[in-house]
Amino acid sequence: MAQAHAFDTSGSQIQVEHDKKRRQFVIRLNGSHDRAVLLYEYVGKKTVDLQHTEVPDAYRGRGIAKHLAKVE
Repeated sequence: MAQAHAFDTSGSQIQVEHDKKRRQFVIRLNGSHDRAVLLYEYVGKKTVDLQHTEVPDAYRGRGIAKHLAKVE
């Protein structure tokens, strides 16, 4: 699983994992089993459809889904 890093508004590092096999990006939240997920599908050779984000209720409104969508 590939990893990328971003920073939240407090300057804390957010680690984004890319699970190519499952076609998803994942952020493990506060070292727990809670996870934020972005699911995607390939539409063509160079086009990716970002289908859905899931962020647990306790973590919503913090811009976590934005970090999932910005991973390169």
